[in-house]
Amino acid sequence: GIPDTEIKVSQLPPNCFVHGWTGTAELIDYLKSMDVFVFPTTFEGSSYAIYQAMALKLPVITTLNSGTVLTPGESCEIVEVGDKTGLLNAMDKLFQDPEYRQKLAERAYALSGQYSWNDYTIRLEKILNESYIH
Repeated sequence: GIPDTEIKVSQLPPNCFVHGWTGTAELIDYLKSMDVFVFPTTFEGSSYAIYQAMALKLPVITTLNSGTVLTPGESCEIVEVGDKTGLLNAMDKLFQDPEYRQKLAERAYALSGQYSWNDYTIRLEKILNESYIH
């Protein structure tokens, strides 16, 4: 996507990086090396990236604008769009509480099983069939 113009890559801490477009295999390797998936998006539909993080058992911090199917405090942390302090607080919360971080990751992973491409196809077919019947 288009990077936030308010944030300069040179201002990011050394442990943060912007990798740009990445192939699937390389992306999976990146994600497997992460402790938390932070996705403070301002606009998405239903972000595929969130589903990838869920399937890799990563705890997720995101905004409601991600279109996430996750539940705040149960399977993810939600922050307000543009709330930098809230984002830092959520990151610190997961850093300080490994048990909570693990709980979020496990619940997100369990939920990911309901969102395979096959499940998506079944739900879409049902919606399309219902709309043509009525």
